[in-house]
Amino acid sequence: CAACHSGPTFSDNGFHATGVPQNPDIWNDPLRHITFRRFFRLFGTPNYRALEQDPGLYALTLNPDDWAAFRTSPLREVASTAPYMHNGAFNTLEEVVRFYDQTQSLGLGDSEVAQLVAFLESLSSELPPVEAPQLPDYQLRPLGDNR
Repeated sequence: CAACHSGPTFSDNGFHATGVPQNPDIWNDPLRHITFRRFFRLFGTPNYRALEQDPGLYALTLNPDDWAAFRTSPLREVASTAPYMHNGAFNTLEEVVRFYDQTQSLGLGDSEVAQLVAFLESLSSELPPVEAPQLPDYQLRPLGDNR
């Protein structure tokens, strides 16, 4: 894990293709599907209408070596950022750890998975209490009055 998740934020800020599965919700929800296609059209991604998976960094570089590569996410506050991965494919940290256990052949047992999840959860803090500010009522201003 430390090869990519290192430093003060637990991220190398690099791009890596780790084989994250597609999130079927993107294809099942018409609004998400339309947004997906529109996003890559705006980037000028070739053949954006036929994309069946997220091209990742390739959309910016058009370098085939960058296909499905995504920036390493920082792990600070990770317990508060579900769903996980670039596409929300995993709902829990345990799912993420088990994915990497399988794809990277880590050989983790159930207790090691639980310990790793506990470590990841320890990287998050309690949110500070925040009081909503009292905002003035909205008022229309005459055109050109920028005070």
